[in-house]
Amino acid sequence: MKKVILPAALAGIALYTGIINFSFADEQTRTESVRAFNKLSVEKGLEVSVHCSDKNYLEATGKAAALEKLTVTEQQGTLQISNRSGDDWENIEPLTVHIYTSQPLQRLDARFGIDATVDGCAIASDSFAATGEMGSKLVLSGSTDTLTLALAMGATLDHAAQPLHVNQATVELGMGASASLCHAKSVSGRQSAGTRLSVSPDTQTKVNGSYGTSIVFDAC
Repeated sequence: MKKVILPAALAGIALYTGIINFSFADEQTRTESVRAFNKLSVEKGLEVSVHCSDKNYLEATGKAAALEKLTVTEQQGTLQISNRSGDDWENIEPLTVHIYTSQPLQRLDARFGIDATVDGCAIASDSFAATGEMGSKLVLSGSTDTLTLALAMGATLDHAAQPLHVNQATVELGMGASASLCHAKSVSGRQSAGTRLSVSPDTQTKVNGSYGTSIVFDAC
């Protein structure tokens, strides 16, 4: 594994691209190559974008002290990225991370205030699983035959400019979560109190919901 910390004046002279990107004076960019992966786990105050490439690497931008505490581990096809810049939730220093993968993802796990956008080419076409917790926001594009989605504690799956098309979605929504599945042909699963599910009027739904849940057909 290769790790490079670049000063702000050289931020964006990436390991693979050779392109200069301008950044704020107090920011730096860390570029790191990783092994091939098809599952991604991210946590704590990260703005994450996943793109397709013929190489596997990441570019993280933020304050130098936070970049030093960004942990990147790889285990059995899973790339794990954690922002450990603060001892508690309020003191975490935000970081922006662009992740490049040579193969589509089969799974995404996002916890603790993650803002994750995944390009359509980076989502597996046969099946894809996503979990979001603690205020995380997911924006997914592309198409997949089967989607397994679990959101809790205010996490959301939001509209994408290039929408996600799904044949069969299975959802588990809890504790203030919301999901937009306007281009799903069929949705099944469960909702608990305070959750919201948006689907098309043409979507076949079989979702069990308790008191205080909603399925919305006119928000797509």
